[in-house]
Amino acid sequence: MEQKDLMFMRAPEALVEASLRAGCQLFCAYPITPVEDMAEYWVKRCGEFPGALPHFTESELEGGAYLYGFAASGGRVAFASTGTGISLISESLGWIMDAEVPCVLFNFPRAGGLSISQADYNQATKAPSHGDGKCLVLAPMGTQEAVDLTMEAYYLADYYRNPVMVMCDYTLGLTMEVVEFAPMKTEGLPPKDWALTGDRGRARRGGLASAAPGGVTAANVATGVDESFGTMSRGERSARRRADKYKTFPVRYEDFFMEDAELAVVAYGTMARMILPVLKQLREEGLKVGMIRPITLFPFPEEHINEAAGRLQKVSVFECNSGQMVEDVQRSVNGRCPVEFYGRPGGAAPSPQEIEAEIKRLVGKVEVPA
Repeated sequence: MEQKDLMFMRAPEALVEASLRAGCQLFCAYPITPVEDMAEYWVKRCGEFPGALPHFTESELEGGAYLYGFAASGGRVAFASTGTGISLISESLGWIMDAEVPCVLFNFPRAGGLSISQADYNQATKAPSHGDGKCLVLAPMGTQEAVDLTMEAYYLADYYRNPVMVMCDYTLGLTMEVVEFAPMKTEGLPPKDWALTGDRGRARRGGLASAAPGGVTAANVATGVDESFGTMSRGERSARRRADKYKTFPVRYEDFFMEDAELAVVAYGTMARMILPVLKQLREEGLKVGMIRPITLFPFPEEHINEAAGRLQKVSVFECNSGQMVEDVQRSVNGRCPVEFYGRPGGAAPSPQEIEAEIKRLVGKVEVPA
């Protein structure tokens, strides 16, 4: 099968193309803008990739069950929706995190209408489901990075046996750019000897609960002794192991003009992309302003922001919501300098002029009427 390495395409389609090239076999989606474009592209292309199934779910709830079952059998699976769809699969997502099976989630948060929003930050990073489970959350700034992070998401999901979310937004869902596809990294991935394949002749595993220490129910919780954790229930041991695993998730971020910055803006995704050209212009005017862009929203680059705060006069968080990531930034700064917030909730996006005016206000270059 001949495949071009360079394509000019919309971001939703590019994410599906990357998923197919990464070996995704089942794509669960519900037709909600812009996810219907992903579903249509999957149907168009999946026949050219062996093992990819041209099948869709009738609802998000059904999709959550498909995620659990298909991933537990060792297959690569993805789910795409807006924050509403993530809410609907949250129960299944809890079981998936408990059982430690890998999957990839694409989230396109929207406001009440079809517009940019980052209002699902807390949902993605704090409470994707019930219990103590966490998703590794990646936040691309453009289509090429979204493709690269999608390929990486399948690797990380398999490596850590955990859901990985690619956190997009509606603006990215409308973006069309030239993208390049590179082969997915596979080095270092452990064999899926935990998968429930149904093979005859192998030793009985007793279900996924035995294969994956997180798969615990009220019927099989027992008290025992663990060399690391001492005497505790099997469920507690499992939860503590997963909490330790989350600490090993890779932390990623990107700095812009931070070498001599006195003020740092913290932003992610499309908001960071909107700020960057304004930032370059202000640097040319002599303003010592920089930006820290978290690429992993969980785990959050807490240590890096804390270290930077010791050299800054002020930090300001820019978000398309009423204030969610700002709480993580405040915790990271930990009182080392003042933290301000600029938010545009409800699907509103700031213009370059508004971004410029706010940054100049922060550095004291513009007087704002009371």
